[in-house]
Parts: sequence; C-alpha cells; structure tokens
Amino acid sequence: MSTISPLSGPRALRHGFVIGLALALFFLALSALMPRLLTPHYFQKSLAGLRRQAQSIKKEFALIETGLLARQRALAVSSFPYEKDKIFALFKGQKINPELEGLAYYDEDGGLAVWLGNVIEFRPPSLDKPALVRSRASSYLISSARVRQSEQVVLFRLLAFRPQLRAPYLSEYQFLKSDSWKSGHFDYWDFRDDVSGFEQIFARHQDEYRGEARLDNEAQQIFFPLRNEQGEIVATVNLNAPSFRSIHSRLRESLILLFTLALALSLILLITDLARSYFSAPRKRAGTVVLFVLALTGLRIAFIPLTRLERVQSLRIFSPAQAGFFSIGRLTQSPADILLSTLFLFLTIGALTVFAWERIGNKKPRLPLGAVWAFQTLLVGASLFMAAIYHGFVSRLVANSNLNLLRFSGDLSFLFLQLGLVFFLMSCACVVFLSVRLIRLLSARWPVALGPLIWTPGAFLLVSGPGSDILLMTIPIALLVLGYLISAPFLSLKRRGPIFALIFLAALLNSAELHLQSSARLGSLVQNFLRNTILAQEDWADFIIQQSLPEIEKREAFILAFLRNPDPSPLARSLWESTLAAKFNWYSILEVLDAEGAVLSRFSLNISQLYQPDIELPLSPTWRVRRVNVPSLGKEREFVLAYKDWYSQDQYLGRMTFSLAIDPEMLPFLYSANPYFELLKVSLLPSLNQQQFGFAIFDGRGKLLFNPYRISSGIAAGTLDRIELSPEGMWSSFRDKDRIFKSFYFRFQNRVYAFLIPQKNILGLTVEFLQVAIFYLGLAFLFLVLIPAIIGRRKLASFLWSFSSRVNAAFVTITVISLLLFTLFSHRFFIRTFSQRFLEKAEVHANFARNIMQDFVTLQQEEKATLIAPTDDLVLWISSAIATDVNLYGEGRLISSSRREFYDWGFLPELIDGEAYYRIRYENKPFYIQRPRIGGYSYQSLTIPYAIRRTQYLISLPFPFEEQEIAGATEELVEFLVFISAFLILFVLLFARGIGRMIISPVKKLLAGTREVGLGNLEIAVEHRSHDEMKSLVDGFNTMIKDLKRHQQEIADLSKKVAWAEMAQKVAHEIKNPLTPIQLSAEHILRVYDDKNADFEKALRESASYIISEVENLRRIAQEFLELSRVTSLTKEVFDLREAIGEVVSPYRKVISERIRFREIYEGQEFPVEADKSKIKIAFRNIFINAIEAIRGRGEIEIRLRAEKENLVLVIRDSGIGMAKDLVERIFDPYFSTKDVGTGLGLPIAKKIVEDHGGTIRVDSEVQKGTAITISLPRKN
Repeated sequence: MSTISPLSGPRALRHGFVIGLALALFFLALSALMPRLLTPHYFQKSLAGLRRQAQSIKKEFALIETGLLARQRALAVSSFPYEKDKIFALFKGQKINPELEGLAYYDEDGGLAVWLGNVIEFRPPSLDKPALVRSRASSYLISSARVRQSEQVVLFRLLAFRPQLRAPYLSEYQFLKSDSWKSGHFDYWDFRDDVSGFEQIFARHQDEYRGEARLDNEAQQIFFPLRNEQGEIVATVNLNAPSFRSIHSRLRESLILLFTLALALSLILLITDLARSYFSAPRKRAGTVVLFVLALTGLRIAFIPLTRLERVQSLRIFSPAQAGFFSIGRLTQSPADILLSTLFLFLTIGALTVFAWERIGNKKPRLPLGAVWAFQTLLVGASLFMAAIYHGFVSRLVANSNLNLLRFSGDLSFLFLQLGLVFFLMSCACVVFLSVRLIRLLSARWPVALGPLIWTPGAFLLVSGPGSDILLMTIPIALLVLGYLISAPFLSLKRRGPIFALIFLAALLNSAELHLQSSARLGSLVQNFLRNTILAQEDWADFIIQQSLPEIEKREAFILAFLRNPDPSPLARSLWESTLAAKFNWYSILEVLDAEGAVLSRFSLNISQLYQPDIELPLSPTWRVRRVNVPSLGKEREFVLAYKDWYSQDQYLGRMTFSLAIDPEMLPFLYSANPYFELLKVSLLPSLNQQQFGFAIFDGRGKLLFNPYRISSGIAAGTLDRIELSPEGMWSSFRDKDRIFKSFYFRFQNRVYAFLIPQKNILGLTVEFLQVAIFYLGLAFLFLVLIPAIIGRRKLASFLWSFSSRVNAAFVTITVISLLLFTLFSHRFFIRTFSQRFLEKAEVHANFARNIMQDFVTLQQEEKATLIAPTDDLVLWISSAIATDVNLYGEGRLISSSRREFYDWGFLPELIDGEAYYRIRYENKPFYIQRPRIGGYSYQSLTIPYAIRRTQYLISLPFPFEEQEIAGATEELVEFLVFISAFLILFVLLFARGIGRMIISPVKKLLAGTREVGLGNLEIAVEHRSHDEMKSLVDGFNTMIKDLKRHQQEIADLSKKVAWAEMAQKVAHEIKNPLTPIQLSAEHILRVYDDKNADFEKALRESASYIISEVENLRRIAQEFLELSRVTSLTKEVFDLREAIGEVVSPYRKVISERIRFREIYEGQEFPVEADKSKIKIAFRNIFINAIEAIRGRGEIEIRLRAEKENLVLVIRDSGIGMAKDLVERIFDPYFSTKDVGTGLGLPIAKKIVEDHGGTIRVDSEVQKGTAITISLPRKN
C-alpha cells in the first residue's frame, strides 16, 4: 500500500507557499527600508572592521615569519650533513611547497651548492633576523642559519608575485590566505631600502594613519606597516573600506537575492500543489491549468532580477560570455537564462498539451472532406512552423555561444545549454504530437491525410526558400506524422519501444542541427572574422603604434635626461610597458640609441637582438612610421617601424626606434608548440578554442611558406586560377593524409592564405549522434528512474523486478565497466606514448643545440680566442633552427636565453630548478625532465649537460604537452570508444534478447500460464518448440494443468453432492420452522369448528392471519435462497449514486428519524456510475437494515461518499453495538447471523452484488463503538 509523505501533502505545500511568500515580502520591505536601518555609526564600525582586517593581516604575516624561524632552528643543528646528497635529502625531507618556499645551501667557499624550491641567488649578510628581499616581480621573506663556520642555509618564503604583463595564465599572488588583499594595496620594502620616512610617519600616528571619508561614495582608508620580529618595516599596507553607498548597494542586492529565492521557492511549491491537484482530481478543470501557467510565468519573471545581480552574473552559468543572445526581456542572455526560459516554455506548453489531449480524448468528429483537409493543413503547418522555430533557436544559440555544443565536457554551462536544447525540442514536440493526434482523429483512414502531408510542406518550402536545412528539417516531421498515422500505438508510453524511438529521434534531430549550425558558424567565422583579422593585421599594427607614440611622448623629460646622462636603468622596458603593444603582448622592440648609433637601452618581446634594419633612415625630429622587411634568423620578417631623433636645443642626442612585427605567428587564433608563446598569447575570440581548424600560407605559385598545421599538400594550378578570379575568397576541398579538408582560400599581397577545416566522416558523424543519444538516455534514466527512486515515489528495484530486466542490466553494466576501464588505461597509454615521443623529439633538439654549442667552443679554440659562453644571439639562432626556446645555464645560473625578457620580468628564475641541477650535477643523469609552472600555465622541460673545460653548462628546452596532437589522438580514441561502446551494448542487448528467447520467454509464458491458472482458467496450454531443458519444464507444467483440471472436476462433482445435501438440510430446517405454527393454526381452526364455538369467526381470522404471515415468511426464505444461488444478469445504466442512496434511506428517515439520525456527507457534486440500479439498492437496503438493527435506542448512521480517480467510495458507519474481530471475519458467510432472527443472507447477498459489479466491500467494527462498511464501486463496468 503506497503512502505519501506528510511533507508532500497538499496542506504542507500550501503552508510552504504562504510562508515563502511572507518571507519574500519581508525581504522586499527590508530592502526598501535598508538606508534607515543602517546606523549612523557606520564609519566607526567601518574603521573597526578595517582594524580587524589589519590585525588579521599582521597575524598571518607573523605566522609565516614564525614558521620560517622554526624551520631555521630545525636546520641549524650540529648534525647538519657534509655530503651533498644528504643535504639534498634533508631538504627534500622538509616537505616544502616548491612554488612558495625554497631552501639554499652555501658551502665553505660561499658558493651556492644545493638548493630546492623557489629560491634566488642571495646570501644575506646578517644571520640574526629575517629580512625581505625584492627580486623583479617577486618579494621574498628570507632567513638564514649558520650550520658551520662558513657554511650557511638560507630559507625563502614567497610573499608576493606581481607580473608586469597581462596574460590569461598570469595573476597576482599575495601571502594572505583570504582575498582581503584585493581591497588594499601592498608595498614591499627591501631590507636595503630607506624606510626612515615611513618610520617617522608611523611614529607620529602609532602605526596607523587614517584617511577619513567625508561623502557616502568615498572609501575610508587606513595605512599601516608590517614589521618583523625586530620591529623593522618590511611592507606597508593601504586598506580601503567599502563606501557607505557601496555597502548599502551590496546589502540591498543581498536582500533582493533573498527576496527572489523566497518568492521562487513559494511559487515552486504552488506549482507543485497545482500539478498534484490537477492530476488527482477526477475532472480536469481549465482553471487549474490557467493558475498553473500563471504561476509558471510568475516564477520565470521572479528569476529576471536574480540574473541581473552582480554577484550572480559573476558565476559562469549566468555569464553572457559563455552563451547568450538577444530576446524579449533579455530572457536568453546567459546559459542559466536559456535553461530557465526553455524550462518555463516546456512546462507551459506541456501543461496546455496535456489538458488539450485529455479534453480531446478519442472523439472523432464527422466533418466534410474539405473541412478535414483544411484542419489538417493547418495542423501540419503548425508542426512545420514549430520545426522552423526550433531551427531558428538552435541557429541563434550556436551562433552566440563560445562553447562547442558537440564537444561534451563537464562544464556546467555546457550542461545548461544542452538541457535548454532538450526542453525547447520537447516544447516543439508537444505541439507536433498534439497536431498529429488531431490529424489522426480527423482521418477516418490514414490515406486521407496524405494530401495535406504533401502540399503543406511544399507550400512551406516555397515560402521559406529551397534551402537544404529547411528540407532536412521538414523530412523528420513528415516521417513522424506519417508514422503515427500508420501506427496508432506509436506514442504509447506503456511500452519501452516508442520511448527509445523518441529519444533516438530527438538525438538525431539535435545532433544533425548542431552539426549543421556549428559547421555554418565556423565557416562564417573563417570567411568573415578570421579573414578580416589577417587583412587588418597591418592596420592593427599601425593603430597600436600610433596610440603608443603619445604615451612615449609623455616621458619626454625622462628620455632627454637619459640621453644626456645614460645609466643602467631599464628605460626602454618602462617605456614599452606604457604602450598599447604591452597590453596586447605584441611582438615588438624598443631601442634607445646614442648619437653614434650605439644601443643605450633596449627591450624586445620575442624579437632577436640580431634585428637590424639594413636601411638608411633620414633624421627626423618628429615621429615617422614606415614598413620595413628585415632578415632575421634566416627569415624575412615584416615590421612597422616608428622612429624619432631627439635634440636638446641644437645638439643631437640620439634616436629612439619602436618596431612592431607583422608576423603570421602573431595571429591570435594559432596554436603554437612553444609554451612561452602560449603563455603570453591573448585570444581575441574565446570560441575559437573550441573549434578545430588549421591555417597555412602559400606563395603565389602554391608552395607552402607557413605550415603550422603540418599538411603535405600544396595548391593545384587549377585551384590557383580560381583563387585569382575570386577576390573575396573561395571554398574548396582536398584530401591530405587520408583526411578530407574543406578549405577557404584568399589572396593577399602576393600570398595565398588558407583556412583548413577537417570534415567528419561517417564514423565521426555516427559518434556525434551516439554521444547525444547516450546523453539523452542518461537524462531519461535520471528523470524516469533515479529521481522517483530517490524521492521515494518508486523503488529502484521495481524497475528491475523481472528477470529479463536484470539480465539486460547485468550485461550492460559489465560491458560499460569494462569499456570504462579500457578507456582509462588506453588514455594513459596514449599520454605515455605521446610523452615518450615528445621526449625523444626534445632529446634530438637538445643534442642538436649541444652540438652547435660545442662547435662554437671548438671554433674559439681553433682561433685561440678567449673562451666565452654562447651569447643570446647564438641561442636565438639555435632556437629558430629547432623551433623551440633554448635556455643556457652555467653552474645553475642563467647565461643566455632566447626569451631573456621572461627572466627580466621575473616570470622565470635565473637559477635553474634545484632538483634538476642536483640530479645532473651530483647523480650524473644524462638528462632530466620536469614540469615547471608559470602562473596557471604548466609545461615540460628537458635539461641536458655539456662541459667547457671545467665549467658545466646546462641546456634547458621547454616543450609543451603537444596539446593538438594529444587532443587529436584523444578525439579519435573517444570516437572509437563511443562507437565500439554502442556496438558492444547493442550486441549485448541482442545477445541478452537471444538468451531471453531461450530462457526468459518460456519463463514468461509459464508465469502467464500460472496467472491464468490462479484466475481459474485451466484450459490454458503453454507452447515451446525447442527441444531443450525448458521443453521438459513446459511439458511438466502442461501435465500438471491437465491433472488439476481432472481433480477439479472430481472435486466439483463431490462438492455438488455436499452442497446439495447441505442446501437441502438448510432449506428443510428453515421451512420446518414455519410449517409447525401453520399446522397448529389449521388444527386450532378445525377444533373450534368442531366445538361450534361462538368465537369461531375470531379464531378463524387470527389463525388465517398467522398462516398467511408464515407463508410470506416461507416465500421470503425461498427468494433469499434463490438470490444467493442463481447467477443473475445485470441491467446496467448510468445514474447518480447519490440519488440511489437517497431513495434507499428516505423511507427509513421518515419512520425512525426520532430514534436514529442519518448524516450524509458528499465530497463532490456529481457521482455518476454505470451499474444495475435495482441490485445496488438491494445491497444498500440490506446494509442499512443491519445498521438500524445494530443500534439499541438512539443513535446515528453516517453516510460518506467520495469520488476517486476511477472509483466511487461509500462508507456507511453506525453507532451500534459493534462486533468482535472473530465475528467480523465471518460476517459474509451465508446463514451466519448475530441476531436471534434472520437468515444470515443479507450481507452475503450485498457482497455478491457489489462483487458482480467489480467492486469491493470491507467491514471494520469495534465492540460498543459501531461498525463501518466501506464499498468501492468502479465508475465504469
């Protein structure tokens, strides 16, 4: 017997709605009164909050300092080892965080010998106190410990990292665990800096300088120092409190958030209650549906202010940057908005469809053929119109999404968009299915609907245009309509086949639409955005350089002062950082030259020092811009060059040049195998990261010039001719390495640029469909099985009750687990294989670089020149030759690098990783591989040694994880696994079906036969054709049925004899009782007659009256026996059960109303039932007679009638003497009675009548408390 939790009852839902609505109104009122509720002591409280925050910062800094000193004391022990390997093992045993902490050991010669973690080469002069040291972008707290007379261990703790460039992977770091540092500004002071000015200021203000806020929009500030244990200033902190206005705005936003959530929760409870009442009510009322739709509308409107809140929009799922497009009310501006809007649309259309479906029923109107065709044309047109709306929705969603909706991921935004697609498709499907339902009802036979199915899509195509996408859209709709017309039970949800068919059809439609729209969007991006990006690259360079020159001019005084008196300050770098080129990380170079042309200051980003324009530039006191081609490392690179000559009065001081590279490698959509390039790359269009395409540049003859995608094909002569005739570009296709590419070519400045889009083959398209289908099957399992099991509506075991379901589930589970394990190990194998291949490639490059450097040393030796380490220019040449960066270290310290600017900015430490140095130097490893990190970007590096005389050098080559190769291999692996998974699961299901035919089908037949036998049908025989073990079981079952049938006949014959004997005995007993008084009355008449008594007439009347009474009693006994024994037919009619009850009760109410009160309760207005009215009244009369006779004295009989979904339930309760439990169990036995008089056939007859109508009757009784009889009658028989 199913039970409903009290928490889900209608009363609890309505109470929850009222409480939620009250809370919402409370929060709304509170948000309006918030300015008055904020106390006038806000600024005092704000100051107190800032002070607490300051104390927290000081406490965190003190904890770091204490931990550093504790580790220092632990290392400064007398047992500090001498051997390098033991020192390194000791450092490893400290379990430091290598990104934030470091340890360094200086030997007796003062040289850095062993180090680990994040360290810089710095040996503090003092050993008695911690100190702060700044090194480019990083600030460290350091402490040192003397371990022997001249040996020292230095401990490092990173306090801050402030990158000077903006890049996606680089972010600022502060030592604080919380984000409180974001509300202030930290300045760290090197122990060598002069902070006496700060000491004087803080001495006057007791280490706290306050800035008072005078206006509501001004922030309150405090300025305080961070001191070490010796009381020395190591940092100054400026904390800002939010302004009064911002606090008010933030609190109001929080209250609006609470208001929206409370209102949404109350509306959800109301919607749940309305849905529950609608489905439980016997009659579906339109008012409930209208309220349901209005509540849904209110719920969607309630979420509109929620999605506009700043803290909500900061979430990725509410961010328009993920996906979103313009619509009425901005209801689709983010993934969450799209999900909410489509869910609202689905629930609204679904509710209206369910209501209309039930109202329509199976009524088939009789209309003329013309009217039928007119209606069917409108309905088919409505279906096609919904298909067009669906097509437009998918098109806009794909065009305005930065996510590839066919590349499945665990991103919540992706999941929301996929669910939005499902809900929108289901909304359209509701309209289509309702239209199809009406078409079927209007068609007496399905060929009648062929006409509208032919001319309506034709007219639709004429109006919409003969596009292939429209054709693909209308074909599935037409097939669906035709399929439903041919197969009536297609939409029956009681069978699994149609459900799976609909799921796979939805997956096919969505995957096809997504594939077509995604391909069209990528083609549009290539043809419009990316082509224009290339065409505008030079214009962008001109724009950036023109915007940068005024920023340089603002520093004119500093430039002139530098030219007069050059110093080592990085002037060129500071000037470059102020330009727009720095914000875009544009490959550029800025040089400051003296009057003789010598370089005074220089800064470059990804441009070699070998860059020297071999052209004469005339003197110019103003900025001039021109384009130049400069040979660099074997390549000719194009630059936009700006220069200016600087004068002081008439004295020529020097020249400044600012050059921007116009290079294909600068294009933001290219993937580079260079990790340093990827670190600084700024993506202009994030959605391109989700797309797969290649890029190549050809010369005018079709030969490859730039080939990052590594294709092996040029451009054919015929294709070149067509490209020449297409100034806006052209699309073409070609095959390369067994792959088909759709390519877009266009010519620009004697070059041909090509975008290469790989095309999916049949396997790839099948995998796309299977991925969507598996996702939809998962959703169906979640909503139809898992969620009902979780909330307790249905047990999970109920879905696997049958043996066949368990066999299928077991086979599928084993297959899926095996495939998951295979996928896991296969992916690891691929990663390991690719890593090994990349390692071998990196080793080749490293050995090549080492050979060149050894040749460089050999050349110096042959020329008997002083040996010098390889310069940056040589390293740059090697880097260009092997297409990856090169870093050269001598004794662990940086000597030269192809990316010197990374070290100048402090992105990379000038000390090589301590573990790599130790493994190669002291363990003599031939190479060492590690995985460094720069901000949020990680890559791999290979380090190999080589020696020049007694100096050991280390060559370090950074190389990526080859993301493109791994991604391509992973995609192919996923395609293979998805395809093979689907194939194996299908094979397993077919195998399980075969087993089912051999085992489960015979078992099902036996179960069906058992049920038939249980219902009394012994004429059944189970068939099984195969001659196997099941044949023996089936034959045994059939033999058992035959034996049962024979024994039943024997028992029936014996039962008849016993029944007739018992019946004769009962009839004789019942007839014998009235016959005795009849006989005595007749004898009395004769006796009085013989005596000639004067009272003869009186005696005759009395005796005759008594004889008539007893004869009537005999007739009644005969009638009751007849009613109980014979099988009577029922004359059914539809009548109101309430009227029948009134007809039975009315005579008794008139006669015994003074003694017994009849109380009638009807839960509803109408109670129609299809039954034999006369028989039902006989049953009710027998029950009422028993109830009346059970009441001694005054009492009450309660009659309660209610309507359920399929039954009418009547409860007749009396206040009589009641019965014991043993008597209740026998109450329906024939001839059993608790009264002194009566046949004991009243209730058995009533039960027989009720059961003849397919109903049930139940008695509940308790001694001295009364009896209740519950009758349940079906509405239809």
